[in-house]
Amino acid sequence: MDIVDYLETLEMKAALKLQKNISLTMAEWWMHVVDYRWSKEPKGQFVDGYKGEEVVTYQQEVFLPTWEKLEPTLCQWGDATLDNLLAEPTTHHTIMWHHNKLTFYKNDQCKIQWVHKGENAVPHAKGEGVSLMVANFVLADYGWL
Repeated sequence: MDIVDYLETLEMKAALKLQKNISLTMAEWWMHVVDYRWSKEPKGQFVDGYKGEEVVTYQQEVFLPTWEKLEPTLCQWGDATLDNLLAEPTTHHTIMWHHNKLTFYKNDQCKIQWVHKGENAVPHAKGEGVSLMVANFVLADYGWL
C-alpha cells in the first residue's frame, strides 16, 4: 500500500505522467518483477553484545570489584533480619534495589516483509527493534521506589 499511496501523490503522478492510480495488485506484481518477495527476512547467526570486549571489561574491572567491595555491607536475609542488622549502630548497611521491567516493541512479531531475491542472510542483533521499556524498582522491606 505504501507504493500505491506514494504514486497517488500529485508530484509522482506528474513526474511519471500517470493518468490514473495503480491498484494494490499492480503494486504487488511490480514488486515481483523487480525481484522482491513477501517473506521473512533472511537471518544468519545470532549475535549478542553481552560478551563484547567492552562489556566483559566493564564487568571484570568495574562492576564485580565494586560488588565485592560492597558485599560486607549488603543486607542479608535468612537467619539475620533487617531489624537485627540495623540495630548495630556502628555498621553501615547498603541496600540493593532490584528492578522489574516490561518492554513493548514497535511492530511486535512483524516478521514478514518485502525481501529482494538477492538478499543474503546476515548476522543479526538480539531484539525486536525500537522499543519502550517501563521499569519499576522494588525492595521487599521498603516497597516501590
